[in-house]
Amino acid sequence: MHRTEKEMNRRKDMLGNLRTKVNQMASTLNMSNFANRDSLLGPEIKSDAMSRTVGLDNSGLVGLQRQIMKGHFELSEIEKYHF
Repeated sequence: MHRTEKEMNRRKDMLGNLRTKVNQMASTLNMSNFANRDSLLGPEIKSDAMSRTVGLDNSGLVGLQRQIMKGHFELSEIEKYHF
């Protein structure tokens, strides 16, 4: 099948337009993810989390993560027997 140069240019334009739409949609999705995160966590919780990690090195961060995970585990264990 032989395609004319006009047809090739039309298809290239269509492809360019699709790429632009994909980038716009991806950008919108990323922005909505940030908005959802803000509505779920709230600014005070995020600032609290940030303040807890300021000044921690890698091992300090890992220790904090373990402490948080241990708290989540203990909470789930309590909920098993009380609910």
